[in-house]
Amino acid sequence: SRRRHTRYISVTGVQTCALPIYKEISMRLHLDSDLTKFSQATTSFLEKESLLHSMILSLVSRYLELQKPMSLLARVINSDGELVAMGIQTEPERALMIPKLSVSHVETFAELLSAKIDSLPGVVGPMPAVGQFAQHWALFKKKHTKLSTNLRLFEIKELISPRVTSGFARMPEPRDRDLIYQWLRVFSEEAVPHDPKPTEEDLYKMIDRGIARGTYFLWEDQGQVVSCWLVAGNKQ
Repeated sequence: SRRRHTRYISVTGVQTCALPIYKEISMRLHLDSDLTKFSQATTSFLEKESLLHSMILSLVSRYLELQKPMSLLARVINSDGELVAMGIQTEPERALMIPKLSVSHVETFAELLSAKIDSLPGVVGPMPAVGQFAQHWALFKKKHTKLSTNLRLFEIKELISPRVTSGFARMPEPRDRDLIYQWLRVFSEEAVPHDPKPTEEDLYKMIDRGIARGTYFLWEDQGQVVSCWLVAGNKQ
């Protein structure tokens, strides 16, 4: 099967503080504090290419579910009131995440944001936007950058059914909470070690909501639960 891939890049650098001088432009930068309002203002923009922006969409959804604020919520509006650029930073020590943006809007975003905040630990997003953002940020802040991680995002075009195995799928019960908790903790440590870690109380609340909504599934074989998975979004 054919696979479409998109390059992602993370850029980090040593921070310095310098005041940029920039031309007057007809763009306005909004720094939001309300994640619900920010999500309402940016979701349609991101969903135009939901595959490419799945990480930002999932993080916003996750933080909304946990009722947890993000460190930075930034969006740029043009003179017609249209959203042309945006970015999120989940925690102060985490990189800024940006979506696919045009060349001119990337420069404007970097320029306006550099005038409002002193430093960023890095930036992550699709190429070429993220590379352009890093270059402009380095220019405005007079600092050096370096490539930290270069990844690719793949789209599945064909799914081959696995062989039939013993056991059966079932919905979890309250007695399965501790097992799901342990699995989610281990998965988080192995797969996304740099992601913010929810507290034990928050994680159990998320598990309880997932069980109530029917988003968790277990596979049981000979009386033993051997696998767990989560279905997000539309389950139809």
